[in-house]
Amino acid sequence: MLTAVPGHAVRAQEVAFDLNPLPREGRTLDDFTPRGWTVADKTDGDLNADGIADIAAILVPSSTDSTAEEGPRVLLALLGGAGGKFRPAGHNGGFLVCMHCGGVKESSGVEIKRGVLIVHQLTGSREFTDQTWRFRYDPKLSRFVLIGKDRTDGDGLLGTGDKVSFNYLTGFRISERYRYDPKRNREITLASKKEKIPKTTPFLEDVGME
Repeated sequence: MLTAVPGHAVRAQEVAFDLNPLPREGRTLDDFTPRGWTVADKTDGDLNADGIADIAAILVPSSTDSTAEEGPRVLLALLGGAGGKFRPAGHNGGFLVCMHCGGVKESSGVEIKRGVLIVHQLTGSREFTDQTWRFRYDPKLSRFVLIGKDRTDGDGLLGTGDKVSFNYLTGFRISERYRYDPKRNREITLASKKEKIPKTTPFLEDVGME
């Protein structure tokens, strides 16, 4: 539950997202948004290939404002069912950078493409980090698993940086070093490396911040 001391900034360690008090079923995202929280971003789409629209959202403390030092972001996934009802299918409050912790370029969002839940986050200023996580619902496990992630660490002034892409389904990691070419208006790959990695697909709830 959200606990705030009057006159003090809401800090991440003072806030906890608890699904236990929430209903097992609901008709809207509001039914799964605890008191003291609000929706920062949401998207609709079919995540489990049953032809029924599902919901993915990023929730933040509603009392977090421009004076707050921190405020956690929670990813929440809801699966739609018969009768227009939704049920919780996964959540994580540990891998997205908290509110007001990500610098000038701070932003985050969710989308659903071809049944894949995609989460984006950009942090930093001149030196920035751009990350993307991809989750897929496993019907046998009734859980969301991480199938891939991408990360770019760059220098916006110099136009240089490093990229790494993990594909946990194929078991490969591709690392690249790049620089931006203003004349061609595109990035030029300076070096690239492909390596094998374990084919591990951690659950959504087990993904942590790097």
